[in-house]
Amino acid sequence: MLISKLVFLLDKNKINVVVSTISIFHKLLKWNRKKMKNYFDILIKVKKDLLYKRDKKKKYFEKKIKNKNVVGEDINFNYPKKVDLVIYNNSTKKIFFKNINKIFKSKKINFF
Repeated sequence: MLISKLVFLLDKNKINVVVSTISIFHKLLKWNRKKMKNYFDILIKVKKDLLYKRDKKKKYFEKKIKNKNVVGEDINFNYPKKVDLVIYNNSTKKIFFKNINKIFKSKKINFF
């Protein structure tokens, strides 16, 4: 809630903010949408086998090993109920960045 309150304060002062979080609490996402003028929720999804392959920090280890405190492994991730944009990150970085342009082209967002 601390991050949301900080962003709310910035939003009230007409400062645009981009925040990356893993928000597993629907109540908090609902509060964000209600309180912030131009709130825009983006979900980035990736296939699990590709996630393991890209795991440079070894957070996921091997598929069969039980991990501790990793969202999507032993911490359940509840997908948001209402998302403004879904980006699938199952390809190359170049294609991912092309998908990011969808954010800027969205009619709801005005960054500039």
